[in-house]
Amino acid sequence: MSPSVVSGIDVSHHQGTVDWEAVAGAGISFAYAKATEGSNFVDSQFAANWTGMKNAGIVRGAYHFFRPAAPVKAQVDQFVSVVKAMGADDLPRVLDVEEARTSAGQDEWKAFPIAQRIPIVLEWLEQAEEGLGRRPAIYTRRGFVKSCFGDPGGLTECLL
Repeated sequence: MSPSVVSGIDVSHHQGTVDWEAVAGAGISFAYAKATEGSNFVDSQFAANWTGMKNAGIVRGAYHFFRPAAPVKAQVDQFVSVVKAMGADDLPRVLDVEEARTSAGQDEWKAFPIAQRIPIVLEWLEQAEEGLGRRPAIYTRRGFVKSCFGDPGGLTECLL
């Protein structure tokens, strides 16, 4: 017997208005919605997605898109203020760590020496854990970790 496959998606304002009943009907059982990005952006579709997922019976989670150039504390404070009231039945909160392109197309990570990159991600996770009572997971991909961080170091101790 083959193992069951559980299908999920992630969404943000880029997808516009999501028909969550249709998503559930297509066999999607969980979803992550973008809540915040950097230190001053709340996703315009987050509230609608959050309610829509619950109403459609989809297990839900929220994520923060990390901006290395923005102050860590300000990012954490914003994310915590938006997602603190999430319930115990919701998925772990997540930190999305990937390329962080500016409007000019430059990746913010390039401004940071490699030795400073993992420490700022871990700082965000530690501060978020203090504010939320539970350490968030990291959402990334192997190729990005290898190209941006080289050795994943302390990230290997995190829920990925």
